[in-house]
Amino acid sequence: MAKTKIVLDEEEKRELNRRLRASTVSVRDRQRAQIILLRACEGHTQIAIGAKAGVARVTVSYWCQRFAQGTIGWSIGCARA
Repeated sequence: MAKTKIVLDEEEKRELNRRLRASTVSVRDRQRAQIILLRACEGHTQIAIGAKAGVARVTVSYWCQRFAQGTIGWSIGCARA
């Protein structure tokens, strides 16, 4: 499967970092934010992200694809196309 390319604008980075640090978001939301940030900003492989986030590579792939398609269901303040 082709590598999912994720490019974040500053607003998306800020919101994902906020979710990563916030104590009021669910563990799942925090984990998803971590997955997206590691892929987009640091360019880690799915296996490395999975190890760091404590999830399977398939889970990393799933959430990266959902985010890239704009179907992750978060209201970051801008629509992803």
